[in-house]
Amino acid sequence: SIGKTIEGRDIFAVEISSPSRLRPDGTPKKTAYHEFNMHAREWLTSAVGQYYAEYLVKAYRSKDARVTAILDNMVIALVPVVNPDGYVHTWTADRMWRKNRRNNGNGTFGVDLNRNFPIFWGKEGASDDPASDNFHGAHPASEPETRAIMKYYSSLKNRITALEVHTCAQFIGYPFGGAAQLPPQPALNNFKTIATKMANTVAKGGGKEYSVVNLYNDVIPFTGLSIDYFYKPDNSTRAVYSLGFEFRRG
Repeated sequence: SIGKTIEGRDIFAVEISSPSRLRPDGTPKKTAYHEFNMHAREWLTSAVGQYYAEYLVKAYRSKDARVTAILDNMVIALVPVVNPDGYVHTWTADRMWRKNRRNNGNGTFGVDLNRNFPIFWGKEGASDDPASDNFHGAHPASEPETRAIMKYYSSLKNRITALEVHTCAQFIGYPFGGAAQLPPQPALNNFKTIATKMANTVAKGGGKEYSVVNLYNDVIPFTGLSIDYFYKPDNSTRAVYSLGFEFRRG
């Protein structure tokens, strides 16, 4: 467990790699971080996260050459369900619930965890209305789930990527969501190259076309996002490349 939710449930993380802490060349392994099910109603994301973990373990045990090469060189860190309270609520009370389950004290419940990170917080693309699905919370990182993710992410060694997974807008997005600024070069071209390769791989495997977008300029403003927090050019301790993967409908 990497922390507790507002209702006291555990938030679990899984780290998958080969037994050695070092790469074959003797250098420390890099870490790729993934998070799923931040928005409670997006059931597909947690299912994919769990499937991904199972696939990596089984493929490594069966000596799949590609997966073995990945896990010999990297640590794959996954949080399959960022928002357990909200997820349970979608099963027991409201299938379309999105937020966590904070009691806001005015008859409303929930903070949108993906508007709660301490970057571009409280600006356009988020709401100060506690009844809104996009309510950003009382202050930046007000929620225990947000703080748990931040603390866990900062504990990961040699981070090079961060991927947050959602449904269902069918795009792969790169920072920033909270401002019109773009990542500096050469990072911007690298973001586009990585995202395009992801989109092409998905199209080849499943026949569906995914758009590659800058969140703020090509979609809408999103403020307080985890991927903006994970990537910030003036803070070299954060991930080099962070992307939002929005699965398709159906």
